[in-house]
Amino acid sequence: MNHPGLYAASGDKRALYLTTLERYIEAGRLPKLASAILHSLALRSRAGDSRASLRATAVAGVALLCGDAGS
Repeated sequence: MNHPGLYAASGDKRALYLTTLERYIEAGRLPKLASAILHSLALRSRAGDSRASLRATAVAGVALLCGDAGS
């Protein structure tokens, strides 16, 4: 079942977000996206980025992959 209108009617924002994400990113590519985010964090950490900057990137990556918990 992959109908955004049905998810919107039920009020399930996370399901609606994931359905929208599926339109733009194939499911098989999500692990590669997660790996790219982790790789970026590792490189930036070694380069000396601040902990706050790394945390913000990690939070944004999780929100992208899993849906924003605040919505």
